[in-house]
Amino acid sequence: MTGIPDREIKICGTTTEIDLHIATDAGADAIGIICPPKTRTRHSVDEAQAVRLAKAVPDGVTTVLIPRFAESERIIELAKAVRPDRLQLGETEDLGVLRTVVQAGAAPVVAQVIHVDGPSAVGRAKEFTEWADVIHLDSVGEEPGGTGHVHDWGISRQVADATHALGKPVILAGGLTARNVAKAVAIVRPDGVDVESGIKGSGAAHDPDQVTAFVRAARAAFA
Repeated sequence: MTGIPDREIKICGTTTEIDLHIATDAGADAIGIICPPKTRTRHSVDEAQAVRLAKAVPDGVTTVLIPRFAESERIIELAKAVRPDRLQLGETEDLGVLRTVVQAGAAPVVAQVIHVDGPSAVGRAKEFTEWADVIHLDSVGEEPGGTGHVHDWGISRQVADATHALGKPVILAGGLTARNVAKAVAIVRPDGVDVESGIKGSGAAHDPDQVTAFVRAARAAFA
């Protein structure tokens, strides 16, 4: 896998082999594995389980590792163990961390999360495109990712336009569900969409019906 999104539908927060099968059976293009668990971080796994899940991802599906570290050394070490197709850096918006991870060859593709907290997100995204292969847009919360909250898609569209002008793809996350993903895609025009909280049932497990509904809605939106 190249790890570069092209009408990609990513199911994040995969914690078990059952979750993995639910996502891939529904037709997901990418699987997100969050590691390691931290305080208030939902839907995450330890390193050993991350390694097992990554090995179990079928051919043709992109494995995305979301490391819950802000330090480049720890990110690189975890990536060497898990060996994902793509790294998604969201614990910090630090250009030095991103540059170090990319220069170390930690993963074939590295995505940088930009938290859409206002118009300044446009300039920050443009700055990170120098090193990031992908710009990943998400909402702001107490913990990075999985907020369940929608941000201003108008600003996200501005970020996407600026990022596309620099030749880099964009993934949209943040409060997406089967009910709103079509509108989000129409407004932002991303290259991929990512869902976590919008496909969860009770606890940390994926809900099969919600996963299937999201994948179908997203696929139709991209079509």
